[in-house]
Amino acid sequence: MPIDAVITAAIVLLAPYVSDVVKGVAEGVGEGAAHGAGRLLKWLRSRLTGQAKAALEDFEAEPRSETRQQVFGLWLQETAATDPTFLEELRGLLPDRSVTQTVSAGGTGVQVVGSGNTTNVRRQ
Repeated sequence: MPIDAVITAAIVLLAPYVSDVVKGVAEGVGEGAAHGAGRLLKWLRSRLTGQAKAALEDFEAEPRSETRQQVFGLWLQETAATDPTFLEELRGLLPDRSVTQTVSAGGTGVQVVGSGNTTNVRRQ
């Protein structure tokens, strides 16, 4: 997965989790996603330093802010570009999210998210 896709996936996973933590609830994300996001957040807190850590703290304060997401994403990208170990560990903390889209004749479309899924499309 390319760096920008890894960074986007990390922010997409973290934003709802951090937002719910800020509100004091954990119901907005599924249990599996919450566990994964919690592990990722804990890891980021321990790994980031300096301005990257400050960007994480700003993101945590306002996780729905597009500006804070972008700034945090830029610092993640900078860190990942200069530290291959960071990037590999980050990849390892993200859930596998493969997406397949199949469109058959007649305009029927199917989109499957995840891995190990099977979908049958029948024309009626």
